[in-house]
Amino acid sequence: MLVGQFTQAGVCGFPIFGADLSTAAARPVITGDVRQSIPDGEGGFFVSGEFTDVDGVSRPGLARLKANGSLDEDFRPFSNLAKAPELGNTKLALADGKLYVVGSFNSISNPFGSIVNATTGASLWASGLRFNNKVLASTSDGAGGLYIAVTGSYQTAEVSGVIHLLADGSLDPNFQNSVFGNITVLAHDPASNVLYVGGSNLSSSGVTMSSILAYNATTGAVITTWNPWLDPIYTELTGIAVSATKVYVTRVNSYNSPTSGLIAINKSTGVISWQKSTTFRSGFYGVAFDGTYVHAVGAFTSVGGVGRNFMAKFDENGNLQANPASVPNSELNSVHYAAGHLYIGGRFTSVGATSAHGIARYNTSDMSLDTTWVPNPVNASTLGTVSGIVHDGAGTLYVYGDFSAIGGKVMSGVAAITTTGAGTVKDWDLMIAGGESAPVNTVAVGAGGVFVGGTFQSIGAPVIRNLAVLDSESGEAEIFDSKILGGQVLSMALSGDQQTLYLAGDFSSVRGQQRLGLASIRLSDLELTTWAPVTARGTFDEVRHIQEYDDIVYISGYFSQPLGLNMQVREDYAAIDLTANVIPWVPALTDPYDITDFIIRDGVLYTMGRLSSGTNKNLAAYDLKTGGGLMTLGRDFVGSYPHSLVEHYGKIYVTSGADLVRLESDGTATVVKTLSSLIGTLSVSGGNLLVTANDLGGPDRNGMVIVNSKDGSLSGWVPSTPMQPEFQQINAAARIGDYLYVGGRGDNPMGATVGKLLVANIKTGAQQILEVDGTVKSFEAVGEVMYVAGAFYEIDGQSRSHVASFVNGQLTSWHPEPDNNVDFIKYHQGVVYIGGEFVEVDGNMRQGLAAFDASTGALLAWAPFAGHDWGYFARANVVGNKIYILYEAEKNGDYEFGLLTVQTDSMLVGLWALPDDADFNDWYVQDGKFYYWSPDSEFPVALDMVTGQTSEISWELSSYEMNITPYGIIWGQPSSGMALMDVQTGKAKLVLKEVEGAVLEL
Repeated sequence: MLVGQFTQAGVCGFPIFGADLSTAAARPVITGDVRQSIPDGEGGFFVSGEFTDVDGVSRPGLARLKANGSLDEDFRPFSNLAKAPELGNTKLALADGKLYVVGSFNSISNPFGSIVNATTGASLWASGLRFNNKVLASTSDGAGGLYIAVTGSYQTAEVSGVIHLLADGSLDPNFQNSVFGNITVLAHDPASNVLYVGGSNLSSSGVTMSSILAYNATTGAVITTWNPWLDPIYTELTGIAVSATKVYVTRVNSYNSPTSGLIAINKSTGVISWQKSTTFRSGFYGVAFDGTYVHAVGAFTSVGGVGRNFMAKFDENGNLQANPASVPNSELNSVHYAAGHLYIGGRFTSVGATSAHGIARYNTSDMSLDTTWVPNPVNASTLGTVSGIVHDGAGTLYVYGDFSAIGGKVMSGVAAITTTGAGTVKDWDLMIAGGESAPVNTVAVGAGGVFVGGTFQSIGAPVIRNLAVLDSESGEAEIFDSKILGGQVLSMALSGDQQTLYLAGDFSSVRGQQRLGLASIRLSDLELTTWAPVTARGTFDEVRHIQEYDDIVYISGYFSQPLGLNMQVREDYAAIDLTANVIPWVPALTDPYDITDFIIRDGVLYTMGRLSSGTNKNLAAYDLKTGGGLMTLGRDFVGSYPHSLVEHYGKIYVTSGADLVRLESDGTATVVKTLSSLIGTLSVSGGNLLVTANDLGGPDRNGMVIVNSKDGSLSGWVPSTPMQPEFQQINAAARIGDYLYVGGRGDNPMGATVGKLLVANIKTGAQQILEVDGTVKSFEAVGEVMYVAGAFYEIDGQSRSHVASFVNGQLTSWHPEPDNNVDFIKYHQGVVYIGGEFVEVDGNMRQGLAAFDASTGALLAWAPFAGHDWGYFARANVVGNKIYILYEAEKNGDYEFGLLTVQTDSMLVGLWALPDDADFNDWYVQDGKFYYWSPDSEFPVALDMVTGQTSEISWELSSYEMNITPYGIIWGQPSSGMALMDVQTGKAKLVLKEVEGAVLEL
């Protein structure tokens, strides 16, 4: 029985309509949201969005539906890959047997870290999963190996600390390390054979709460005698450098305080030698030692009260030295010394009067700027940030950051640069894809190559990113890298001859060439065309929508600058020909607040959203066949987030919230159908209209429905009047024969909240709601009799003290009188048992527990707790020939609680000991099993009440939202969806999803 504040209930499905919009021809069940659907050319549909499965079959984010609405199980997206990419919200296009998918995604290979070939960039590891979490720090061991900080696992083994890879790439079994906390930087000192681990809130065996720890570099054991106290310990370190006598560390000021950011620590004792502070609200981002001087960099403008912009130089005693004559014009994020040069990286555009983006170097002999070495990393048309620098000791500098190009080459996030000459960027493409905006966190040379770690999802292997080409029948993907970088593809469109795919978004490059928000790809060979209408970013933010008609490309987005090779000023809308020149068309409605969709159908361009026109508030149609003039269609349409326009049997339809709206030729609009949830998108294929919104169909349920818990089917009974106004709270429900009984509380005609009891004949539809001067708590069905228990004194004006009975919907004369509340009523083998807070029944001492002869209704002499001071009995379950009753009692001042057992044939009373680790309230009994939370298990466990053996169940849903109730094990919450779990299989046997804002109660 489901009751609550809802109007409809049923199996959720996305309806497919033919010509008749009143009845769905099919209703596929899709778990999640569908954002786009397109026809498959055979009467079916391709659908994409944020969903997990279709008709119970796993299809995360992309699926194909047949013409009859069923899942096409032969279409398995990315089935030829070891692991499919996580798609999310994608756009689709179909041409010549190929399905084109664009969005923000990438294939997965060696996520989070890999050793790559120093020449080719190919991964030296077989594609797979070595790390299961982002890698933030690594360093060379000076002997060809590597140290890598790991949080999570490495090759499936749990790791919390640092691993050591030998020169051949194998894991060093002799290095056993354990570090807890946030590791951000590693530094190895070969001279002392010490590995320094920096971060925040670090702890290890024998050393607790520090921001830097020292370990034996051979064994991994912590050096407990070296433990400098850097307060506060929650401020993470940004850099570590080691000299012959000192360890230098940097950090950013904590909580905007003038905390010291550069600290020199005695290498032998761990005592702080000296420390320096920077400008308020800044700090040091990195440190390097050149053999004589210490160099620290950051976002500061002074150090120790002395003016220093972004970089500072000290001797080993902490004396501030003069800065070089040329300094960068913005903050520095990294610094590195190698072979007589000091390299700086950050977010600057010049050093002194010399133009230099992101990276530069000085000759340490005189700190003069090397003006011949200028790799210039950039991110789109803006400067990029270099956040890390590593030298291989043999003429190559590795840099990483959030740049998308460097040295005139498209190179995302990491690059290799020669240290000789002008700083040539090598053709070293690691094919990094996925992760955060700056996906590389660390680089180190060793283990036969170059280790790169970060947040990325793929490295060193052919990658599919942001644009995928799938076989429309099998779903197998072509191994093709679009190299769409610097942003996302937000929309795409096919040319009329289906030979060209147009892309729109906020990206900066495609296939290794600059393309600012607009590009086109030739489908015959997937190569980029020369079409490039945007040559400079300027105020060109992004293109959100793109369509093509008659060799003209129409776009909509956020821009207000000259476009095209002919440099014509356009704002929000533009039309561009195949030569990349802007044509004269300008729409009649400009300066929209928001555009939600932009579609061309049969030579008419429809733009939808919040328009800035008094006559066209939400939709404008332009006839492109006659010059692009504004049409009447849609003029008077007013909707909520309108989008997804289709033509179906000669009529134009759009979505508006949960409404399916038909646009009339006179400019008006008609709501033809309101679905049970917001409509994601519309699509027409072979005369079928797919509406991607959960629609339940069937009659209004008036807030109450009977559900078969085995198969989820609904009873045909519908309450004759709405239950929402009658019941604000439901306490119990039960059915016997054709009669349904529901107890709860709601308002009476005077507005006062009272107890209520619904008695309904589900066969005839007759029903009555009886007022109860209290609360009904429990029902028990026995033959034709429905027993009622609770805390009340009257039912429908007739005196009944806490218990009563009905036959065929009519109150019987049975009228025992417990003197206080009855919390349960239970029948077994001819006896009706009641339990609660009463002391007497019909003037006879019973102390919370009593029994009646079911055939006569007479009170039995049975009174097992009559000699107790008090007793309270809350729940009862029948298992075999016993009743198990939850109780609390006291006798002669001694408190008791547990599960009471009643041998139903003899009525002998015993005690079943609750498991020591069981909660007094959270348990459930079914089929002789006692289900409860055990501290030894994440999930509920089952205890056989006869043998005492426990067993764990393989639950298919997480334990986070699992609740053990007296009625079963429930997963989820009423507002977001609930599932009734099958305690034998561990699977959800009934799933309830919120509909129309309903709050469902089980």
